[in-house]
Amino acid sequence: LLYSPLDLEPQVLLPLLSGIFGASSLILSLTTKVQIPRQTESKIKMPGSTLAKAVLSGGLGGSLVAWIPGVSPSVASIAARLGSPGTAEEFLVSIAGVNSANALFSLVALYVIDRPRSGAAAAIQQLLTLDQNIMAQMMIMAVIVVLASYLATIAAAQLAARSISSLNYPRLCIIVLVFLLAMTYAFTGLFGLFIFFLSTIVGLIAPVAGIHRIHAMGVLMLPLIVMYI
Repeated sequence: LLYSPLDLEPQVLLPLLSGIFGASSLILSLTTKVQIPRQTESKIKMPGSTLAKAVLSGGLGGSLVAWIPGVSPSVASIAARLGSPGTAEEFLVSIAGVNSANALFSLVALYVIDRPRSGAAAAIQQLLTLDQNIMAQMMIMAVIVVLASYLATIAAAQLAARSISSLNYPRLCIIVLVFLLAMTYAFTGLFGLFIFFLSTIVGLIAPVAGIHRIHAMGVLMLPLIVMYI
């Protein structure tokens, strides 16, 4: 049923995930009239033990979900903070640990079990066959990229913080929403727009019901579990 009016390769995950996690958040922001406060720069002070705990919990969670089909790093981020919500700074550190560890161990999972557990790993599998030498080179490159991205993020955040408060946030949300609709139609046609509409409704149910939107990942996990059973 999916077709692309532009003869592109249809991808059902595009309207599905864009609606659940993208369009629903944009619509919610428009209805609640979110205002971006003026940003001020401040230093984050965390005790060494707290920092180590956040890094270890995030790294462990990211390394585990890299092996499990259908489980995203977002699930690991939530699981890493269960029973210990902590501060916003701790949560950010644990998320960084989850994403970094997941990026590294998704390569390990691809090499060991020959199963891609992320989009990047799937692209690598299509481009080349991993051996020990290529694996070692890619791991080194991944560590270098993590360090470089850390420095780049800090520099980009300082620039963004000075300008983001002056943006017309509702207009930005509308532009992104229109872009998602156009991209969905370009890749999946009218039936893709129908999936996008339904998934957006599902994405809106979570905040209205007072639950985490991450539970909507069941749309991937349940079919995968049934398929492997």
